[in-house]
Amino acid sequence: MIYTSPDKLLRIFGPESPFGRCCLYLSRLDTEPLAAGEKELPGGIRVIQKPGDPLKREGRCEAHRKYIDIQLVTKGEELVKAAPLDACAVLEEYDPAGDIEWLAAREEYTLLLKPGRLLVLFPWDAHMPSLMPDPEHTRTDKIIFKVPLF
Repeated sequence: MIYTSPDKLLRIFGPESPFGRCCLYLSRLDTEPLAAGEKELPGGIRVIQKPGDPLKREGRCEAHRKYIDIQLVTKGEELVKAAPLDACAVLEEYDPAGDIEWLAAREEYTLLLKPGRLLVLFPWDAHMPSLMPDPEHTRTDKIIFKVPLF
């Protein structure tokens, strides 16, 4: 798991890396409202834009095997709980078509995701995104990158 800013991630990995491509995409976003939808960047990177994404009070952890998730909030705030995959119990077996496994974590770390910070989640990072940090925050604008494992 990496919790940092897009400019630092770009400096670490460089503009030609998959992570760098995601950071460059973010740097091109203008101040217009985030448009809903999905698109693909070079290298098979999927970009999912979710304006007005509803937040929840609780949830369950998920993990992926084919993709690295990069999650970034562009407006609002959300909590993300994360845990090492080996500290989780399986709730639903891995679904290869959806690239998702549902889990219950025995230990967790909680991070506040807000504009200017991104979270990189690897296949060994179980995570529970889209949680309300407080009753006033019920929605957020969010971008998720699905970076294929290389």
